[in-house]
Amino acid sequence: MTWQDIAFGLRLGSAQAARQRSDRLADRALGGDEDQTRRKSG
Repeated sequence: MTWQDIAFGLRLGSAQAARQRSDRLADRALGGDEDQTRRKSG
């Protein structure tokens, strides 16, 4: 399965968008989403 296949399945505009979403979700799963932390505390 390619990033393009994933992008199509998620109805995203590009393979790059799929890859970026995957990276964000992986960071969040590992507790590395600093943006969410700032929003909660600020």
